[in-house]
Parts: sequence; C-alpha cells; structure tokens
Amino acid sequence: MLRKSFVSLAITSVGVMFVISGCASQSYMEKKFGMLEGRVAQVSQHVEDTNARLNDLTAGVNTNFSTVREDMERMQGQITTVGDIASDARSNAGVAIEKISSVYKETRKAVASVAAARKEARQARKEAVEAHGKLAKSLGDESTKTRKVVGDEAKAVREYTTDVGDAMQAVVISESGNVQSAIKTDGDSTRANVTEDGGKTREEGKNAWTDASDQAKRILEELEKLKANPPPATAPTTP
Repeated sequence: MLRKSFVSLAITSVGVMFVISGCASQSYMEKKFGMLEGRVAQVSQHVEDTNARLNDLTAGVNTNFSTVREDMERMQGQITTVGDIASDARSNAGVAIEKISSVYKETRKAVASVAAARKEARQARKEAVEAHGKLAKSLGDESTKTRKVVGDEAKAVREYTTDVGDAMQAVVISESGNVQSAIKTDGDSTRANVTEDGGKTREEGKNAWTDASDQAKRILEELEKLKANPPPATAPTTP
C-alpha cells in the first residue's frame, strides 16, 4: 500500500515535472519563435533593400552601357573621319612631294643653265682679253715697224738730199745764188713732205690703237651685260 503510494507520488511528481517542464519549454519556444520572426523580418527587409539596390544598379549599368555604346559609336565615326582625313593628307602629301620634286628638277636645270652661261661668258671674256692683247701687241709692233721705216726713209731722204745738195753745190759752185737758193728750197720742201708723211703715219697708228681699245671696251661691256642679264637658257640635258 505504501509502495503504491510512493509509486503514485512518483508518477504524480513526474507528471508535475513534465507539466512544469512543458510550460517552460512552451514559453521558451514562443520567445525563440518571436526572435526568429523578428530576424526573418529583418532578413526579408534586407533582401528587399538588396533587391531594390540591385534594381538601381542594374538600371545604372544599363544606362551606362547605353552611354558607352553611344560613345563608342561616336568614336567609331570620329575614327572613320580621322581615317578619311589621314587618307586625304597622304594623297595631298604625295601631290606636294611630286610638285616639290618637279620644282627641284627645274631648279637644278636652271642652275645648270646659269652655270653654263657663266662659263661661256668667262670663256668669251677670256678670248676677248686675249684678242685685245694680241691686237694691241700687233698694233704696237706695226707702229714700231712703221716708225722705223719712216725714220729710215727720212734718214735716207735726208742723206740723199745732203748728197744731192753737196753734189749740186760742187757742180754749180760757180753758178749764181738763185740756183743755190732753188736747191735749198727743194731740200726744205722734201724734208717737210717727209715730216708730214711721218706725222700721218703716226696719226694712223694712234687711230688704229684707239679703235682697238674702243672695240675691246665694247666687248667687255657686252660681256658685263650678258653677265648681268644672261640669255634664256636652252633645255639642258637631264643630269
């Protein structure tokens, strides 16, 4: 009987403990569920905020992508334009180079023509100077020869006249003074003629010298004119 009482008390105690334990567990579980619900709510709100942020970022990325694509298309157009400009520049540069090359060739031809003209002018001047020297020497030689011949002739005439005078004087020493005067007059006239002929010869030599000098001077003046204004150059051979 006592045993049954103890057993009944034990069962009761166990039941009470179960009841108390169940109540405590329910309260704990309710508290725990409440905390979990709050946490779930926070997580849900965070998920919504994250979704909104992702939507904003997606919209921004789409906008940026569209802007980048437009910029790329515009840059592609600019690149094409720059390519066209570069092509035109290369074409223009080629034309300019051809023109410069042509002008350079023409300049070389003109320089060669001027050089040839200067060379010809120097040669002509040299020949003129040589011709002037030869002419002057020839005139000088001829003048010297002429003076010598005239002097010899005058000397011969004077000697002849003297001889004639002496002979006549010896022959007609007995004649009158008129004959002697006539012989003297004849001798004076002969000397005067010889002197006049010699003067004419010297004057001709002087005139010839003057003409040669004037001719040489005109040649030098023509050469200076050619040097200052060279004639149009003929087409030179290609260097």
